[in-house]
Amino acid sequence: MTNFSNSYVITNRLYPSNTLWDIEPLPGGTMWFYTAPAQYDSEPGDYEPVSATASTTPPPEFLQSLIKDLTSQGSSPQLTIVIHGLSTLFSDTINLLSQLGNGLQQYANYGGLVIAFDWPSYGEVESGIDYASSPYTFPPPNTSGTIRDNINGSNAAFQNLLTMIAGLQANIPGLQVNLICHSEGNYMLMVGMYYLVQSGNTANLGQVLLIAADINNGALQSVPADTLTGQAAAIPANAQRVTVYYSEYDYVLSTSQDIFTDYHNPEYLGRLGLEGPISYQTGALPGNVVGLDCSAVVNEEQALKISFTMTPHMAYFYIPQVLQDMAATLTGVAAGQIPNRVNEGAEDGQQYLMQLDTLQAPARAVRRLGVRAAVRASTPSAARPTP
Repeated sequence: MTNFSNSYVITNRLYPSNTLWDIEPLPGGTMWFYTAPAQYDSEPGDYEPVSATASTTPPPEFLQSLIKDLTSQGSSPQLTIVIHGLSTLFSDTINLLSQLGNGLQQYANYGGLVIAFDWPSYGEVESGIDYASSPYTFPPPNTSGTIRDNINGSNAAFQNLLTMIAGLQANIPGLQVNLICHSEGNYMLMVGMYYLVQSGNTANLGQVLLIAADINNGALQSVPADTLTGQAAAIPANAQRVTVYYSEYDYVLSTSQDIFTDYHNPEYLGRLGLEGPISYQTGALPGNVVGLDCSAVVNEEQALKISFTMTPHMAYFYIPQVLQDMAATLTGVAAGQIPNRVNEGAEDGQQYLMQLDTLQAPARAVRRLGVRAAVRASTPSAARPTP
């Protein structure tokens, strides 16, 4: 298993360290490029911007380090980019990166490099207050302010991220780039890919995993295509395969569905991560989209085995069986050949049920100690400086 030299976070937050004020997109599609000197480091204090100024392209030092870690994988390298949801600050993004990267390695032997794209979400309370602008429009009307306005204002940075991906693919033979989007991060992807197609461009994405997606359940529908349907059609059009992970027990998404009705697509109020794609029974789902009902595995009972504060909405990243399913998906295993999946028998044959593997126990947090924390842990208490 490859041991990577660094952790990587790309963010377009105006001030990444801020937790309450000035949480908005950087202007002009610019981004900060952060690294920490250990793989999947969980300690925010270890992360430093590679350059003192934000930029639309990665600084040479960042790019060189990233390429070194990618090429160290051998002949079939993979880069997987995780995009977080709302109620996520910069430090929370680092925790998610550490949990997912280490979890995929430890429980699923995934050898690809996981990095994070961090768009400017607020904390938990502010995210609920400033979720979106009213009345509903797609894309959102503004480029900063609410959560969804901030996502709209992150589009230029997202397009620059796609340009970086294309550059890596041009220079690293065989590089596969995957995306894992969680919750509102799926809306970031939907908006970004919508603008990509509107500009006449394309992307070369491998596996796209839509986890607990807080987007409408008609978003992937390919026909009819109008302003209220197929808003995410550009995702499967630019990917090898799209897999929708959903659970009927995701009460975070049921709250979003019930409380934020005025901000959601009026024709498709259901949440994709709660109900799965609405269109698979009609034959309108693109052939490279797979729906995976995880309700038997991702639920309150399994979440409580992880922690009394864990929700089914986040539990996907902590359950070994789910991490193993993700890794198999990322490496291209056919949908019907992944263990603990059964075909649901839907008309289009693209819907599966994840069955609970009763021999497995849920994972605890597997975030890796940061550099500073590791030093503290290895230093005898008598030798530590007095605070």
